[in-house]
Amino acid sequence: MRISKTLKNIMDMYADSNLKFEEISSAAKLILSLYRQVTWAVDSRANFMMFESNENYGSTSESAYLYLSTFAPEKVEEKFNNRVSNVMDSKLMLLIIYDACVRLKVYPEYGEIYHKIIYNYYISEKKITDKACMRSVSLERTVYYQRKKEAIALVGVIIWGYTLPTAISQLEDGRSIEEIMNI
Repeated sequence: MRISKTLKNIMDMYADSNLKFEEISSAAKLILSLYRQVTWAVDSRANFMMFESNENYGSTSESAYLYLSTFAPEKVEEKFNNRVSNVMDSKLMLLIIYDACVRLKVYPEYGEIYHKIIYNYYISEKKITDKACMRSVSLERTVYYQRKKEAIALVGVIIWGYTLPTAISQLEDGRSIEEIMNI
């Protein structure tokens, strides 16, 4: 398959960031394909934890924290803290992916199209087919698959070349996950 000028530019971004194109593009496609299921799992876990917290420790997060820190055995508090930490870690990864999609939208060439393809095919609550996605962006089959490949590649370089290194740097600088997530 012929490499488009746009894809060549994206490959240059990979080289500039010392990233391996095939490896990172494949990883980007994989995490995008898992996004919907992971979002559901994180939401389900968070909702269950809130329900469990309300049932066992009181109706507000403050009363749950007070109970856990004052009366609960250390093991119970540690288990609860680990579960909250796991949800927060997963939520951070989802936000990193979502942030990459937002950045994708402002990419100078085809950014809006890339965003629509990635959002409609991987991120939106309801999954659609390639055929429906093609219609939504008004592209012919060949051009659609080329833009989809470019969009996935861009998501990869945004995540591994910018967003993830920035988040790691902020964690190393002592910022908490909550601060990074702006909550």
